[in-house]
Amino acid sequence: MSDDASHGMEQTLRRELRTGDIRLRAAGVAPAQLRAVRRTLRATNRLETMAVQVYRAQWSPEPTELNRQLIAAMDNELTHQADSLSRLMEYGGRPMLMRGPFYVVGWVLGRVSRMLGLRAMLRLGAWVEAKAIDHYAHLTAAVDWDPATHDLLVGMWNDEKCHLRRWTHLLEHPEEALAPPREPPAPQ
Repeated sequence: MSDDASHGMEQTLRRELRTGDIRLRAAGVAPAQLRAVRRTLRATNRLETMAVQVYRAQWSPEPTELNRQLIAAMDNELTHQADSLSRLMEYGGRPMLMRGPFYVVGWVLGRVSRMLGLRAMLRLGAWVEAKAIDHYAHLTAAVDWDPATHDLLVGMWNDEKCHLRRWTHLLEHPEEALAPPREPPAPQ
């Protein structure tokens, strides 16, 4: 089970975005289309915010494979959160002012699952990712996206599928979750 093998190298930070990487995309988009795009990206950002909090609340400092996987999941969701927020702003949209409930709900779900034990944590992770997969399936079809945004969303959707495989695998092999972290192979 290695959805990390395709990455091939260690990366700790995303590359810096330059102003040339940002496209102001709202010009020329029909008002109804623009509202749909903004609404969908705002919802995506809120749900990714909640997922970040789930994994953050489940994490503990013990050196286990589970905690390594939780850090990876949180980092991936943070990337999705940032990408959806940037794209929302490129379309001239503002994030929802009241995002706090999504932070709280994610944290509570993560913390309660942690208190209930390993299987509850893994089931919650699988549930969160399955819901994200359904969300991305709907949103990629719901709006007439520009090609770059569509590709971004499909990439995020594919990431969620990898995340679901991670939690499903650990549900089937819970002993691996509590083992010391597997070190990835050294780059060649």
